[in-house]
Amino acid sequence: MRPDKQAEQTHVQDILGGITALEEQLGLIPEKGRSPLFPFKLACNCYQRQSESLGGLALTAREPMVRECMMLVAAAMDLVRYYQATRRLPEFRKLAQHFALVGDGLFGIAGTYGIQMSKGSPLRGLLEAAGCRFPEDEKAKDATRKTIELMFGLAALNAFDSVELEDTKDSGSSAPNPDVIIGFEGKRYGLACKSVSSFHEAAMKANIDKAVEQLKRSIKAGRVDQRCGIVVIDASALLDQDWLYMPEPDTFWGKEHAGMILKNELNVSLAKVYAPDGSRSFHEIFSPSFKDSGLPVGVLFYAHGLMICESGGAVSPIYQKALQLAYGGDTSSILPFLKRLDRAVNCQPVA
Repeated sequence: MRPDKQAEQTHVQDILGGITALEEQLGLIPEKGRSPLFPFKLACNCYQRQSESLGGLALTAREPMVRECMMLVAAAMDLVRYYQATRRLPEFRKLAQHFALVGDGLFGIAGTYGIQMSKGSPLRGLLEAAGCRFPEDEKAKDATRKTIELMFGLAALNAFDSVELEDTKDSGSSAPNPDVIIGFEGKRYGLACKSVSSFHEAAMKANIDKAVEQLKRSIKAGRVDQRCGIVVIDASALLDQDWLYMPEPDTFWGKEHAGMILKNELNVSLAKVYAPDGSRSFHEIFSPSFKDSGLPVGVLFYAHGLMICESGGAVSPIYQKALQLAYGGDTSSILPFLKRLDRAVNCQPVA
């Protein structure tokens, strides 16, 4: 296969320019010359050099350095796409707190793959040599969890009437706000976002219970409208990310099937949590958590993956996202909102 090297180079340069423009828009003041988005710039430059020197992506995708760089390049591309698509650039400043956390936990697929790169990462060594000090793993994981809220906030700027994100420094268990509040057609929708990394049913239920309580407080405080609160679970860490990246050595996915493959992998992973033997349903296990909550009985699961795909003889990394609603009751009050959110998260045009 002949990789399209020119397309790779142009693409990375566009991402680099977009990250610089985003820094300027946010008014980020780099600490010792390094903004929270600096790792993405270094990764873009490193990825381009590696691809050129080793013969293109088709030959280098298995290299640890190239793979790590692609994680960051994909996440940077996502940030740039949101930035370029938004209709209300001045409101980006409202997201500055969450952007500051990107320096600890990165963003999107880079966080899931674990730029908590404390175990033999060649890229981490380059970043540390360039002056980036990484936090302890637990702090990094917490920051990564927060960046899922940033993603939904960025998507909302592109497609909805208004967006508010919870204060990252005042998000205690008694706070009356959900993680994200989005205005749509005269109503206030609330997202309570949790991340899971365990296949244990009890851990999933505990996260859903926490999210439900968070939304109940928000409704009681008048911050979110009745039946407009949504539990969001980031299940990306449950997926077999190595298999999604490349199912067999030097074997690439067909680009046209990438979205379906990711969604199937999400459903398979969720089934391991609440229906490992096929005998029980989501409704049976989790619906009691929503009793008397004033919420639609359903959970919006989110997942993403970086996949090496082939199309027309060219090989390229594809960053895929999936949203999947699991429900056990009437969710009609949120379906129009979710349909629009799905398109916004994927940077697709909305009517």
